[in-house]
Amino acid sequence: MKEKDINLNIMLACLDELVKHGVTVVCSRIKDENDPVGSEVKEANASGNPLFKMARMPLTLKETNFIKIPHLATYFKTKGGYNSLGMKITLEQFHQNVGEILMYCQCVEENVKRIYAHMQQGDYSLNRLRIDEERMTLGQVITAMKTLDQSRKNTFFTERDYGYLFLITKTRNEYAHNVYTHFCYLCDPDAFDHSYDQCVDDMMKDKVWLSALYEAVEDARLLYEKEN
Repeated sequence: MKEKDINLNIMLACLDELVKHGVTVVCSRIKDENDPVGSEVKEANASGNPLFKMARMPLTLKETNFIKIPHLATYFKTKGGYNSLGMKITLEQFHQNVGEILMYCQCVEENVKRIYAHMQQGDYSLNRLRIDEERMTLGQVITAMKTLDQSRKNTFFTERDYGYLFLITKTRNEYAHNVYTHFCYLCDPDAFDHSYDQCVDDMMKDKVWLSALYEAVEDARLLYEKEN
């Protein structure tokens, strides 16, 4: 059996189930065809769905099907999301804020690893290299650093600081893997708007504490390196 036949059978099974639940489905084919991918894309784009367009997959396979992706850029030309303060956030601004949040997470992670390398006895460069060689996760580094830090008379970070540091992994994973999926695949406009607005609100709150944590950990790293 060919891949295209398997894909068609899966699509037809999904079609029947969706129709049973009252969902309107637009298909570019319901039987075996040999149309070029470009023709399939044109058929899908002509469906008129305001939230979705068809895009060609960047694959090298001789035969491949297209997938539906949320056409958010078009959707947000006239709409945007609002946070709890009534601030309108466009999709482009959403992208920028996600990027800034990921920058905070990455820099905090690297600073934590550098501070922990400084805290340990021995050569700093070798300590930092060992963290990577042992593939220590951020959570493992924070746990080890906390144990070492609290064994000293004057701790470098407070218990509250460590609480925020442990949130970094979860927050980083949310923005690296999940945040767009909360609203991208919602076809109902009201559900889409509600989910997007909630994501915007959460994002702006996360940005506040992450930026503050980033500044604090960066200052701590610079201070630690100055003292050592």
